Amino acid sequence: MQCELLMFTETLIFSIKAGRSLKSTLEALKKKNAHFFTTNKILDTYDYDSKYTMSYELNLILKRGLSGLPILKALEDFHSRILEKIDFMIEDHSKKAPFIAMIPLFIFQVPGLLILFIYPLINQFLMEMAV
Repeated sequence: MQCELLMFTETLIFSIKAGRSLKSTLEALKKKNAHFFTTNKILDTYDYDSKYTMSYELNLILKRGLSGLPILKALEDFHSRILEKIDFMIEDHSKKAPFIAMIPLFIFQVPGLLILFIYPLINQFLMEMAV
C-alpha cells in the first residue's frame, strides 16, 4: 500500500509542479488507474476506521486541494513521510530476516547433526550391552 501511495504522490507532485490542476490530474489518473482508486478507496467520503492512516491523510490533503487551497508543500511532506515509513519497514524486515532464515536450519539440519553425534554413542552402548 505504501508503494502505491508513494507512486501516486510522486505523480501528483510532478503534475502540480508542471502546472496542471489537481482536478485534471486526478481525472486522468482515474481513467488510467481505475483499479487503484477502487481498491484503495482514495477520494471516498466515508470515515476510515482509524483517522491516522496514510490513506486518510492523503484524502484530507486532496480534499483541501480540490477546494482550491495550495497543497504542494503538504504533498511533499506526505511523500517524505511515506519514504521514511518504507525505509523503516525495510530496516525492520532486514533485522528479522536472519532469524527467519534460521528456521529451516533448526527444523532440518540440527536433528541430522544430533543423529550424527549421538549414533556412535548409542552404537557403543549397544555393543557393550550385547557383551
